[in-house]
Amino acid sequence: MAGYYIHSIDWDQFQRFMNGDRTLVTEFAEACDEFDEEEGITADWPVGEPELVDVLIKHLAEPDWYSELSEFGQELFAAGMGEFLRESDALKGRGEADDSIYWPVIENACIFNLVKPGTINEKAVSTFGTRPYRFVPEPGYRRTSDKFMHSLHDPVEVQQMLQEFRDAKNFIMAEDEETQSDYTERVIPALEQILADNRMLLVHVDY
Repeated sequence: MAGYYIHSIDWDQFQRFMNGDRTLVTEFAEACDEFDEEEGITADWPVGEPELVDVLIKHLAEPDWYSELSEFGQELFAAGMGEFLRESDALKGRGEADDSIYWPVIENACIFNLVKPGTINEKAVSTFGTRPYRFVPEPGYRRTSDKFMHSLHDPVEVQQMLQEFRDAKNFIMAEDEETQSDYTERVIPALEQILADNRMLLVHVDY
């Protein structure tokens, strides 16, 4: 079923990854190589380890992982990241809902929180399923449906997102039964558990 799949990963482990843990960065590099073994993420970056691992360790220390990459490079980096986040045992990933959630519950949360369609702004709900970690959109950025297939959110953003969903409760609960069920049985319980466990929210998108 198309929609969003809600998972979580270990926040402490992901911070180790960002801080240059070589084992974790090597695993990420291998995930990137699975998507493109010839051109690489950029023309200036090597293909394969250990050279690519050295470059990635420096790159992961940057506050923005995407702006200096080409469109192709951004998609490759995000695809490799999504594979790494989904498959790495070291990140202690787990599913947080018994099924996917369909588009309307997120769309209605965005409408209530005054998020214009296709945009990312200061509202955390605008980034649900649309913005990979450390992607900094330029002013006027409009997201496309298939450029990024996951989003990742640290505990601070999860807390903000949970509050925005709670604020939108009455608006969302005026929708059909499926949307109500997604809200009460999947979105809210998942975010509450992720926040209680101080984990990161990982959203995968299936079109």
